[in-house]
Amino acid sequence: MEAEVLIVAGFDHESEQAISTAWKVAEKLRRQYGIWVLVRIDQVWIHDPIKIAELRIPQVYVNGKLFFTGKAPREEDLVNAIMSMLWRNEIEKLATPAAVLVDKPSFMDAIPLTQALA
Repeated sequence: MEAEVLIVAGFDHESEQAISTAWKVAEKLRRQYGIWVLVRIDQVWIHDPIKIAELRIPQVYVNGKLFFTGKAPREEDLVNAIMSMLWRNEIEKLATPAAVLVDKPSFMDAIPLTQALA
């Protein structure tokens, strides 16, 4: 399994802390669970403090979903975010369409299981 963590960072302490946390978590998940975490960093080159405050830097995305903004995540929180996205992806892969046959078995009589239970 693999995951991607994108950090939109500025030139401040919180951004540096978010990057450091992401590297630590990536190494921990690789060693303990064999999960590869790609850490990407997009550095924002805005020096205006008002614009930086409006962007709520750092922003931490896991597999394209925004999880943390404005503050560096704790290691446990980032691990939980990564694992939740990995499990969600695995569950979606396992989900197979199911059908229920009504009366005579023919293709036209098949209805989705979710509709049959409603």
